[in-house]
Amino acid sequence: MSEQKQTVENFISMIKMNNYQRPVVKEVIGKDYVLNGTNNSHFQTLIDRKLGSPTNSTIINKYSGFIYGKGLTTTDIDKSILALFPKKDVKKIVADYKHFGSATFQVIYSKGKGALRKVTGIYHIPRQTIAPNIMNDEGEIEGFWYCRDWSNTRKNEPEFFPAFGTSKDDIEIYEIK
Repeated sequence: MSEQKQTVENFISMIKMNNYQRPVVKEVIGKDYVLNGTNNSHFQTLIDRKLGSPTNSTIINKYSGFIYGKGLTTTDIDKSILALFPKKDVKKIVADYKHFGSATFQVIYSKGKGALRKVTGIYHIPRQTIAPNIMNDEGEIEGFWYCRDWSNTRKNEPEFFPAFGTSKDDIEIYEIK
């Protein structure tokens, strides 16, 4: 009897559902960007959780598919705006938005100036590669930092891009929250 009781006790475990620890979002001393966890690692943690759980992965993928639906449509007579958003990029933007709660994309402009300057494309940027700039005095984010690997910024130097609508640069970044 005691053997049987001991065996049953060995199989009992406790799952602490309320033990979630949100990462600390803080400015990096000596840098102009704000990371989400150490080395912007919170996004990789979420990716690892998705890849490590077929259930979690399926739920996120299905919801992303529901959000994407049949893609982008417009009631405007000029349908050329749809050409700015490649379908594969829209799907990735939607997936990031569902998975991380935000998504980022780059807005590419033509080389023209004034009225000749036009948006020529909008392309997905993986959310885990972007960190916002420190807010200005008005509480606005004026730009974003791109780094392929935030865990090794010496090898992969972060590159600054202005936020959408704040500059005349050829590339700007927009974040959906």
